[in-house]
Amino acid sequence: MKVDDSVPQPFSQPAPSSKPAGSAPAPPALAVLAIVSWLIPGAAVAQKAPLIVTLTAPRTVTMADDVLVQVTTRNVSDHPIQVWVNFSDGTSVHHESGKELPWRPGARGNPMRVDLEPGAAHQERIALNNRFSLQPGTCIVQVERSVNIDDPKAGIVKSNKIAITVLPRNLEGHP
Repeated sequence: MKVDDSVPQPFSQPAPSSKPAGSAPAPPALAVLAIVSWLIPGAAVAQKAPLIVTLTAPRTVTMADDVLVQVTTRNVSDHPIQVWVNFSDGTSVHHESGKELPWRPGARGNPMRVDLEPGAAHQERIALNNRFSLQPGTCIVQVERSVNIDDPKAGIVKSNKIAITVLPRNLEGHP
């Protein structure tokens, strides 16, 4: 049977090794990576994201409250990174119905470029009620940050998603 070398072949057990007894076998993770790279041409090794973006906020608020979400962007790489902060275009808010909530006119914020050294973090607060037309119910919030602000193709990092329950004003004694 002729084997076409241009087509990846199924994995089979390797031929017995001619290594001396007692030599260490190849680490399993590296063997699997080599096989995957061979079977899937162009397969990329997953890289650790250089940024971690974390959101925190109160779980329940009323329509009368300022709905403040704290955004922490941390550089977990071994090199300095520049990020845009106070840049609302990467913020999405969805109502529990699945509908994306609309922006308030003129509420996009003023972006600011921040240098983050390895291990450093930047914190900011986003007032959702000033930027989005919130509605009573549960809102799901997520923020994105560019990995490299000078290269849009470098990718983005998404934060954790948080759920905030927005109560009508009159449920908390507010007019």
